[in-house]
Amino acid sequence: VQTCALPILEDVASPATIHRKIDDLRLAGLVDTEFQGENRRTKFLTPTPKARKFFDKVNALLPSAVATR
Repeated sequence: VQTCALPILEDVASPATIHRKIDDLRLAGLVDTEFQGENRRTKFLTPTPKARKFFDKVNALLPSAVATR
């Protein structure tokens, strides 16, 4: 997450809270942090296979959840 992008998210939470939640996701094995080039200040978050499996399950259940409304 670029620090410059965090002001956009301040309506959601403070930058410190966002960073803490990203760390929680990383510790849970749901996202990986990647860097491109030599700029280590800009982090790109990518979902792990564990996260993809979770969202595949959610996507499979979503139509039936919507149908019961």
